[in-house]
Amino acid sequence: MDRRVRKRLLRDSNYTIGLGCGNCEDRNICGGLAKPNMISCLDLCCEFPDTCDFVCPEDIQEYVELVNAIGGYNLTDLPRLSSVHDIQVPFYVPLIYHKSRNRLTKLVSDVVALELGQLIDFNSGELKFTSREDVNDRFGIDTEAKLVISGIADDLPLEKYWWSRNEQFISALAAIKPDLVTTPNFSTFANAPRWTDMYNIKRIATCWTEFVRAGIPTALHVNGRTATDWNRWAEFIIERDEVTTIAFEFATILGERKRLYADQLIQLADCAPRKLRLVLRGGTEFLTELSKKFDLVLIDTNPFIKSTKRFKWHPNQGWVSVANPNMTEIDSLLQYNVAALRTELTPLVLNA
Repeated sequence: MDRRVRKRLLRDSNYTIGLGCGNCEDRNICGGLAKPNMISCLDLCCEFPDTCDFVCPEDIQEYVELVNAIGGYNLTDLPRLSSVHDIQVPFYVPLIYHKSRNRLTKLVSDVVALELGQLIDFNSGELKFTSREDVNDRFGIDTEAKLVISGIADDLPLEKYWWSRNEQFISALAAIKPDLVTTPNFSTFANAPRWTDMYNIKRIATCWTEFVRAGIPTALHVNGRTATDWNRWAEFIIERDEVTTIAFEFATILGERKRLYADQLIQLADCAPRKLRLVLRGGTEFLTELSKKFDLVLIDTNPFIKSTKRFKWHPNQGWVSVANPNMTEIDSLLQYNVAALRTELTPLVLNA
């Protein structure tokens, strides 16, 4: 799809809701699309239902099966839950991808993040580790560090997680006692019929419900395509005081869209009757602004990625190569970069 068209699809506007939206039975949940030269979201249908991965009534049999599997698009039918005790998590959280032969000692940090996909076999739905100690040993994490698990992943592994997840996995995840988990970030799309967005929003909320029911401190990932989507999240959060933490990912968002989503987060905070915690990946340019509205937690992949590529952070120069053909250990470089980035970013957060 042309980039300019994609940007127009993402932007709410003063255009009239499409004429084809009026008779749609899901209009009350979707809210309709107000985009130029568009009758309804079916204008975005690829017209190849046999090979399409989106949720679309053009393939009516699969559509019915998928919608029945989530119990419909409405969020109000998800059960109310007891609140899970919030564990305080420091603002700056370095994410670790692995412990390779180049890491010989454990990272000393008050908190560390891992990705959900590093802990689960997406094909079987089974957790790869039986205890927190196993996790610490496998990834080279200090035993005193708090553990944050990020549910952000590409669409394909998330689909595998959705269909393979089970109570045994969720119980096993609870058993390693993570201090915070963010739900999978099922995507909303600018170039697909709206049913895919509503389907994925319901799946996010369902995963949040499953984690919280198991006693896991969980952040609700608030993906949305339109103002109506964000209003639905606001209503869900207002009605449920058990939602204390939300999550959002800026890292894969480009250009002016970042500003759009930052504004949506701010509006959501203004609607909430209590101050929420917000877990971010990316979006460092909005830290000071968002810290006025949320208690922030930032998951940062830069220290690990840059250290493995032999870069060192300098406040006045940015990332500087320290490549050395004889250098095999990256422990000291990783330790330095974590401390340097924490020192650099923490002052941007008010009341840190």
